[in-house]
Amino acid sequence: MTRLAPTILLLAGLAQAVACSRVTTVAPEEPIQIQARPPAAPRPGLPAVPQPPPPSRVTASGDLLSLDEALTFDEEGELSSEHQDILAELARWLATNTEVVELTVEVHSIGAGSRRAHTKRSQALATQIVDALVAAGVDAERLVAASVGASEDGQRDVVLRITARAEAAAVEE
Repeated sequence: MTRLAPTILLLAGLAQAVACSRVTTVAPEEPIQIQARPPAAPRPGLPAVPQPPPPSRVTASGDLLSLDEALTFDEEGELSSEHQDILAELARWLATNTEVVELTVEVHSIGAGSRRAHTKRSQALATQIVDALVAAGVDAERLVAASVGASEDGQRDVVLRITARAEAAAVEE
């Protein structure tokens, strides 16, 4: 029995070697044919499937507005032109939400400099955003550019703060 086991293993190994020695090759000149059915035509009379609206790019949480992308400035401190779409969306949001009477734009500055230099730079950055919103159609009287000075975390953080809302109409009894 002890001689039978090695013989069986040897025969099994030879059988595997012979089975693996056959190689099937596909010639590159032969195209591969794939057949698929075209999609079925829509059934007549079925209503269109309603699609959900895209998510809002501007959201309000308490007195703060959040944008789905950060507003950035280039090395010279100029507002990047790539943000025209989000600023237009913010302008539409303000047009829809007329109860927001005043929106304060706060921007932190970064870099070296005195507190006075940071305050001045911060004011200039906030003014650029306000000017862009006015150019997009927002009434300038609804916007305030606020200087908040230097950033503590090294980021030019932009905060959009609702600082005044319209008074709710009194209900007569």
